[in-house]
Amino acid sequence: MPPARTPSWTRWCGICPAVAPPPAAALAEPVETTPARPATARWLAEVWMPYLQVVPIVVAIWAISSLFARDLLYFWPGWVAGPWGAVLLVRTVTGLAGGEPRRWEAERERRRRRKLAKRARRRALEAGGPDD
Repeated sequence: MPPARTPSWTRWCGICPAVAPPPAAALAEPVETTPARPATARWLAEVWMPYLQVVPIVVAIWAISSLFARDLLYFWPGWVAGPWGAVLLVRTVTGLAGGEPRRWEAERERRRRRKLAKRARRRALEAGGPDD
């Protein structure tokens, strides 16, 4: 009978003294992640965050004005949240179907590399001193 395999989550839990911790080299190895998932989450946050920040403010303004009027006023924030949300929903569906998060992440990486190269050139010029 082959030896029973220990599930990976029980090999080292940090508080179990019976199980030895992994070697330091194993901890230093980079963990492979799927690049699409974080890019998609960041893209979705970029697309939806303004909406999620503005709509509560608009609803709070409506609620405060209704409170001061001592009556439920017409719910006008629906005219802000509804159409904007519908446009964002269409953008999200078409963006996810068309691979927009990957393109967005690639462009973001290009900008980051250009910025790092620009900093390196600036530092090289500063380290060389002024040429008078």
